[in-house]
Amino acid sequence: MKSTSTNLYACYTAALAIAAAALLVFPGASVVHSLLKLAGAGFLATLLYRRVSAPSFWGHCVLTGAWTLLAIGLAANVWYFTSYSGGTVYDPVLINDDAASAWRQMQAVLSGQDSGVGMSRRGYGTFLALLAWPGPADIASELCFNVLLILVAIVLTGAAAVRLTPGVEPQRTATAAMLMTAMVCYFLSTGVILIKDALICAIMASAVYACAGLRSRFSWADIALVFAGGLVAALVRPNLLPLLCLGLLIFAPGMDRRRIAALGACVAVFAALYFITRHIGLRSEVFSDTHTPMVEMGTEQPRLESYNSVLGNYNELPLWRHIVQLPVSLALQFLTPLPWAFSRDVVFGPSAAFAHISFPWYALGGILLYYAAALWRRSPRGVALSFGYGLLLTVLTAFMTGGTISRYCLPWLPALVPAAAWAWNSGSLRRRSFKIWYVAYALLMAVALCTAFAILNRYNPGGWDAK
Repeated sequence: MKSTSTNLYACYTAALAIAAAALLVFPGASVVHSLLKLAGAGFLATLLYRRVSAPSFWGHCVLTGAWTLLAIGLAANVWYFTSYSGGTVYDPVLINDDAASAWRQMQAVLSGQDSGVGMSRRGYGTFLALLAWPGPADIASELCFNVLLILVAIVLTGAAAVRLTPGVEPQRTATAAMLMTAMVCYFLSTGVILIKDALICAIMASAVYACAGLRSRFSWADIALVFAGGLVAALVRPNLLPLLCLGLLIFAPGMDRRRIAALGACVAVFAALYFITRHIGLRSEVFSDTHTPMVEMGTEQPRLESYNSVLGNYNELPLWRHIVQLPVSLALQFLTPLPWAFSRDVVFGPSAAFAHISFPWYALGGILLYYAAALWRRSPRGVALSFGYGLLLTVLTAFMTGGTISRYCLPWLPALVPAAAWAWNSGSLRRRSFKIWYVAYALLMAVALCTAFAILNRYNPGGWDAK
């Protein structure tokens, strides 16, 4: 036991040293203040892990590893927004339009002025202002909060997996789910960019965790967690509210009347908030215009030129084409971001290159596809419901966007991962059928990636995710 504690403290010390080195290599924010804030985020996430999950040495290592990668990404991004671009932590240069709009709205709220940001895009900036009040706000602090949100999402995903699989080695289950979530680099990278995705991921993870607990017992804490998540969603992304309602309805069967009544009250409140926000114009689209040109280093490029060249303009296609094209949309959504063109999303910050390390996500996807085909019916009911919820949202996202904005699916990961963690810990992945499937899947993925590379460089050389 003493040896384990010593190793854990050594792990923490190494992580802090790496984070401090990153802040020195990428100057832009105060090393001491940023390190203290990052350490605070890690400390809070660790406390939550010990409180709600099944903590283990390896689980702590996973959480510390995720924190270290996030700290490096934060240092690089703050440097890019400040020293590199001629800004400061209080006046960063944000090239990405979503981040710039959120920062402008936050500053306007803190100063009592009008930001000029459209009504439907003010929610996240207003939320940031509430965090920074009374100000002044600095970019490093805001990103530290996003780091905390992603760490919380990782912890709650592991805790939800434990709740959904009673009797199945809780420590191994929690660690496996946390590792599978953290290794999706695209998911992790949202914790160090100034957009609302990290917050939405945390809201969805908390909803899955709470609903998983409510399947076995009544808890006002879980009810409050769902309700709080809905209130935040009403401010930052109101169109998430119907999807939360859908999740509550999916998890409700089998619960006793008291729990169903509480969830029904949440559904009623969320529905009312959704219609109110639509009426007053605060609506922030979950699925926005997929054909908006992207500004990349000051040069406008049609982001979907390759896609339109092959399949046509998705927004202009009839409904039946959207349905017929759904398998292609799902494949595109699954493959993106492709494992090349690492500098394409630099407008979000240098850490966006990390999102293109897609092979861990492809590996997890292979397990999830096998679960859907061979294990869904024999898995615990809670795991099956959670997976069905995540799958439904994934399909809906592909249908609405043509699969062209894959980050819209990141919040659904906490609902999907418990299925992969159960498959891993139940021994189902040691079967000969899984090994055969995975070899075939790897070959299929190689063909798909080669095809995508050829098409992109044939129709739009140097453009969207080309070489």
